[in-house]
Amino acid sequence: MARPGPSANANAPAETKGPTEPAGRPTPASIGELTAKTITHPPTDLTDMIGTRSGVVMLVSHLGRGTAERGSPGDDGKWVFEPLGIGSSTLAGNLAAHRDDVYFTRMRVDTTALTFDLDVGLLAEPSRAETVLSGCSIAHGRHALVVTAAGPAIAHSCREGTSVTVRRGGQWREVRVLEKRVWIVGAAVDRAGAIHVLGSWSGHHVVTGDTVEQAALPDHHHGSQGLAACGGQLWGAFEIDSETGPASMWVGTLSSQGWTLEPVPSHYVGYATFAFDGACRPFVAIADEVFARGAEGWVGRRIPAQASVQGLVVHDSVLYAAYETYGDGVMVGVASAPILVAPP
Repeated sequence: MARPGPSANANAPAETKGPTEPAGRPTPASIGELTAKTITHPPTDLTDMIGTRSGVVMLVSHLGRGTAERGSPGDDGKWVFEPLGIGSSTLAGNLAAHRDDVYFTRMRVDTTALTFDLDVGLLAEPSRAETVLSGCSIAHGRHALVVTAAGPAIAHSCREGTSVTVRRGGQWREVRVLEKRVWIVGAAVDRAGAIHVLGSWSGHHVVTGDTVEQAALPDHHHGSQGLAACGGQLWGAFEIDSETGPASMWVGTLSSQGWTLEPVPSHYVGYATFAFDGACRPFVAIADEVFARGAEGWVGRRIPAQASVQGLVVHDSVLYAAYETYGDGVMVGVASAPILVAPP
């Protein structure tokens, strides 16, 4: 099935900040030599990976056992997985962190009705997760998890429309965004606490309290491929039409004047995964390529494996790219490399 979708604030300090005037170009960075290793046996579906204050955490769905599992590297570097759920027919969802709190989602699937119920909880206490959505079509399982100052929020297309469901004052409250189901590529929280939701072709919507507004997309927009935030600054990835050839990938930031984008020299056009270091330097992965923002633009490296990156994290000056790869079935691998920062 399609992966549930990005947890946009997961790989950055989860502050409730947002679009502002650009503060200047961050110090350039580059990615060292990538080494890759397969860490699971098939069939395993990777859904998310984030960096926390204590380390790196991954969620996978073990399709053979029908269980959702969490994984982290041990002291010897070997990844260790443990169940994250109740019974069978459970699929892993997303992760998002806010200070010391790490939230997760999981989908409990009714294999007869082809629907699922969505739970949200703290990773430290999975047995206390709350059921937020019920009877959602498995064909629309993609969602995005973020954390606001009030608590966690989910952007989702469940049943007849697209909504953001937010936890406020101990209760879950649904705010309708669109009266149709869309393919959500990302959500992020800005400095004012507003939740931004980006659909592939359905626009950019901003939820403030119970109010929903539509925001402008970049000029020559062909499709949206990713949304994330760090320190309140929103970053987006888009397919941009060209007058001389096919659409290409562009990445950039949102300010009060709109989107400011730069081309990314990827061999692919498709879903983009973001990560940020502690200084909010951006990194982005597209298929099997990972890019850093250097002095002259975006510079990339390819993972030495047949890979589709689904999670990207910077932790302790090391970049981790979690990916799905294919042999006798779907397996999960992790590529890592040191982050090299140019002197000021």
